[in-house]
Amino acid sequence: MQILSNMDKNIQAKLMKFCTYQDRCIKEITDKLFKLEVWREDHDVYINFLIDHQFLDDQRFATSFVRGKFRIKRWGKLKIKNHLQQKGIANSFIESAIREQIDEEKYKFTAIQLLESKSNTLKEKDPYKRKQKLLNHLLQKGFESELILSLINQLEKNWQ
Repeated sequence: MQILSNMDKNIQAKLMKFCTYQDRCIKEITDKLFKLEVWREDHDVYINFLIDHQFLDDQRFATSFVRGKFRIKRWGKLKIKNHLQQKGIANSFIESAIREQIDEEKYKFTAIQLLESKSNTLKEKDPYKRKQKLLNHLLQKGFESELILSLINQLEKNWQ
């Protein structure tokens, strides 16, 4: 690969390796550049190089992030969206990745599994407190309150 004259070959190699290991976003590269003590004025040169050579792509990052956090960590859409926004990913990329990677049926099924799993570990007998603990658990996972309440009400009938 051609190295631009105002880029340090060692830093370029480190960034390429950093991006090859897993998908990265621009914010992560910027943070890495600060750790490597690269002048702020030179950041764009490195970032543009990585984008031009397909080492860096925020849309690809968002897609990969959504897929991993939903399938492995079982996070809800709200938590995923919040984390991507904190990483500076555009809302259009976030919405597209969520639509593309999260099937609505699997999403509801995951929420039901989480509810049932949590319910089995709860020792609370008071139905109101039990419901509150289940709601809080799924809210922390990033699921929408309307969906959670709807599922709790459906499952509550089976628990009684």
